[in-house]
Amino acid sequence: MVDELLEDLLNHGLLTASDDRNEWRRPAAESSEAVQLSVLARISVPILERYYLAISLLLRAGSGRLTQEALERQCQLTAQRMAMLYELNSPEFFDRALFGNFVGRLRARNVVSEAAEDKLVFDAKVLEAVASDAQFVLHEQIRNSILQVVHR
Repeated sequence: MVDELLEDLLNHGLLTASDDRNEWRRPAAESSEAVQLSVLARISVPILERYYLAISLLLRAGSGRLTQEALERQCQLTAQRMAMLYELNSPEFFDRALFGNFVGRLRARNVVSEAAEDKLVFDAKVLEAVASDAQFVLHEQIRNSILQVVHR
């Protein structure tokens, strides 16, 4: 999926790549393509923040401890708390349905599954690797803010 996305961005002139596709580059900062890429990035950051929040809450709780409903509720409440603390004016940031969709995708990809009493089970190492990859996408301040609110 990532390869397809990169190729699509390449086809639209929003990225350039080496012939072997091992190296990707953004367009020159003063170009209209760079502006378009920046707009796409700004749109996707809140989505990635929500995903990081959900994964952080799952890891904090541990495998087999939360139902999907409980996770969605915790995600929504934690996101609302963050919105108040950091004065975010973005109601979709704490939209419970968006968290539910994310958990549904995790289940469809067998990253999490249900065990006894509808509790979500997962391999912590897999989720920790995903959370670790957030350092490449999310600013350190955002990651730290999410972790501070999650661990309260």
